[in-house]
Amino acid sequence: MTERTLIRNAADPEQVAKAGKVQDRRQKELVAAFNDILKTYQGRLWLYWLLEQCGLESFGVFTLSYMGNVEDALVNEGRRRVGNQVMAAIVELNPEYYVMMMKEAKDRRANDNG
Repeated sequence: MTERTLIRNAADPEQVAKAGKVQDRRQKELVAAFNDILKTYQGRLWLYWLLEQCGLESFGVFTLSYMGNVEDALVNEGRRRVGNQVMAAIVELNPEYYVMMMKEAKDRRANDNG
């Protein structure tokens, strides 16, 4: 259900207040779920994989995604934007999770090459 469906009449303060409470509850549930994911090694492993799919290693979520081809740039930009949103959510929740995730990825690469 989206916010639009929660409020049928924006002039009704009761509907607006109820929708705000529902939105707050949903946000708290999402934050708790994300925290549960990031608490585990497996969760951080999966999120790192997702960031790799978003271009973390190839063109980087912090860089521009244009590489000479407009069609590829559009796809890359979509990936990069998702990666940026995921990274921002991780850092907003707890920056230490991002640091842990990067250290674990570095350790995995060292073990793979090892």
